[in-house]
Amino acid sequence: MNVQAPTTSTSVHKSIVVDAPIERAFHVFTQEMASWWPPEHHILDAPLGQMVVEPREGGRIYDVGTDGSECQWARVLAYQPPTAFVFSWDINLQWQIERSRAHERSRGSLRPGGRGPYARRPRAPQARPPRRRLGEDA
Repeated sequence: MNVQAPTTSTSVHKSIVVDAPIERAFHVFTQEMASWWPPEHHILDAPLGQMVVEPREGGRIYDVGTDGSECQWARVLAYQPPTAFVFSWDINLQWQIERSRAHERSRGSLRPGGRGPYARRPRAPQARPPRRRLGEDA
C-alpha cells in the first residue's frame, strides 16, 4: 500500500536590516534586484544579463539572458513604494514556470528601524535549477 501525506503550504521568512533610507532600500529591493539576488538562481539557458521588475501592480518580473532571451517568473500583485512589494512566485519545485499557482506569493515589506529600514524578503530556493529553454508561452 502506498500512502501519501497531504501537502501543506510552507512559509519562509527572511529578515535583514540595511543601513539606508527606506526609499533607497525599496529601490534596491525592487529595481536593482540583480544586485542582491544570486545570479545562479534563474532558469534561463543563457547567463543572466539583468532582472526586471515592472514597477506597478500587474507588472511582470522577468530575467533577461545575455543572448536577449526572457523568462517571466513572477507577477507584481502590489506595488506601494516605499513600504510594500508583493509578487506571485510562478516557479514550482521542479524549477518550471507554473502560473496557475496564484496562491503562492512573496512579500517584501520595509519599515523604518534602528540604523535603517528593516526588510523582510523572500528567500530564493537554495538548489541550483536545471537549465532548460522555455517556450514563449511559458
